[in-house]
Amino acid sequence: MTDRTAAGRSVRIRKHRRAIGTIAAAVLLLSVLAAWVYGRVTGGIPAGEAHFYFFDVGQADAAAVITRDGCILIDAGSNISEDRLYFMLEKAGVKRIDLAVLSHPHEDHIGGADLLLENFEVTEIIMPSYGSDELTYRRLCNAAERSGAATVTAYEGLCRAVGGVSVTVLSAFSESSDENDASTVIRVSFGDTSAIFTGDAGVATEQKIIKKYPADTLGCDILKVGHHGSPSATCDEWATMLHPQYAVVSCARMNDYGHPNYAVLRRLRGAGATICRTDTDGTILLISDGKSVTLNK
Repeated sequence: MTDRTAAGRSVRIRKHRRAIGTIAAAVLLLSVLAAWVYGRVTGGIPAGEAHFYFFDVGQADAAAVITRDGCILIDAGSNISEDRLYFMLEKAGVKRIDLAVLSHPHEDHIGGADLLLENFEVTEIIMPSYGSDELTYRRLCNAAERSGAATVTAYEGLCRAVGGVSVTVLSAFSESSDENDASTVIRVSFGDTSAIFTGDAGVATEQKIIKKYPADTLGCDILKVGHHGSPSATCDEWATMLHPQYAVVSCARMNDYGHPNYAVLRRLRGAGATICRTDTDGTILLISDGKSVTLNK
């Protein structure tokens, strides 16, 4: 072998090694980028699943529906639970909130919203139209304006689609003199499964919805029980028509209101529901594969 031939082969080997090194570096960079995007967009949720979280925020309400492509927040807890809710959302893998639905302007449902708006990218908020708790409501409105999130006042028939999940507003009685009954009630669907979130809506709102919608629209796999399990909500006809597989009560241990009410729990069990409670079970995770819902234990 001549020196020139050996030198040429050495150059080719070096070029080959550099090419391999360049390809390996590119693959590594793409892998890191893909992992970052996956974590940013999906939070690690498997394809084909929707995770329904009901967070333990004491005597308050906060829930989220998360898929690999999006996150929907339903209510935001209270002022005193806002830090805990923020960390629970992070633990659930949430990197951004595509849609926030705030059912009504009571502190135990919107108190933590301003902190979340300051710490998460929020795309859109479905807002209550007014608030008697002026300080908390004003903080929410100011935080929403600073965040740049699009805002829309809830109205019946409003629909949104986020990450394979559809949201439909069944009721938004802004003219109601009772802020609980003015709660925005939504139906959340993923594949053949669905959940109904009621805020603090009571029997008057339930009856209006029952008269307006057919049974197949109201039947659901998951019911977020109205008003923390208060006897002011969840009438017999409501429990029977919805016939949920799981009924979730969000309330605090040994609260001053006696929530959840025993008659409400008996009614739901009679309708075939498995009862889940944040006061005794902590944060609850229900997982849908689009065909059925299971409780994560």
